[in-house]
Amino acid sequence: MLFSAPPRLCERLLWLCHLTHHARLSQVCRSQLSFRNFPVDWKVVYTKGSIYDDYTWQTQGGTSAVTIETTANSPQADDVEAIYARFNGPHPVLVVISGPSGVGKDATLALMKRREQPFYFVVTATTRPMRPSEEEGVDYHFVSVGEFAGMIEEGELLEYAVVYGDYKGIPKKHVRAALASGNDVVLRIDVQGAATIRKLIPEAVTIFLASESEDELVTRLQERKTETPDKLKMRIATARQEMKRISEFNYVVVNRESCLERTVDKVISIIHAEKCRADWKPVSL
Repeated sequence: MLFSAPPRLCERLLWLCHLTHHARLSQVCRSQLSFRNFPVDWKVVYTKGSIYDDYTWQTQGGTSAVTIETTANSPQADDVEAIYARFNGPHPVLVVISGPSGVGKDATLALMKRREQPFYFVVTATTRPMRPSEEEGVDYHFVSVGEFAGMIEEGELLEYAVVYGDYKGIPKKHVRAALASGNDVVLRIDVQGAATIRKLIPEAVTIFLASESEDELVTRLQERKTETPDKLKMRIATARQEMKRISEFNYVVVNRESCLERTVDKVISIIHAEKCRADWKPVSL
């Protein structure tokens, strides 16, 4: 709940809250606001949105003075309508799928897309060269270092990091637009980036993909034939360190060899379960 108000508002704020028949807002005002000398020419304007209900206090001249954004996340026990409204809402979630290189993140997302679930898959921007099997705008947005620097300066990235010598980042505007429309957002990012997202967005649901064993992971990396021997050693060493951070994630899904269908089933089940949580909260960016 956000308050942006001039000083010295009075108890008429409470009376106007009652006027809107919003019991929870009235109770919050009683407990959190204690102002005086409310101007007599103010009014309340109520606009019902798709996800948020907005209350805007205005002067008669139309100048916004107070904006109160409320959600039905923590309705009072006696506010039955708010309870029903809350649990019948879209409940979009932001899901982070992460794990060591070679664990199968790309394959998991590709199968999720083929399942035609109503997810919005955010495409990461990167400065690394495109691989033969990759497609611009589908696997990544491939940009130059200069273009990436411009995205940083313009504040267009939700997070960014250097991964194996290349920059990777999440475009912010696409995430915000998808959540606002009620869609679930799925991010495929490295373990370092996942840690940043957890700090920025505590409501994010984090899933760590793991292989059955280190030997299996090494075999997958070798079969890709996309790295030099030195880079392969670096990826294996990094994977060992990333496995030690597995407890930082909400869920762990083992992506066993030849069991990709089962892996995707588990990931989708996690997303559906998170949308049904009694303590679900909207993601704020």
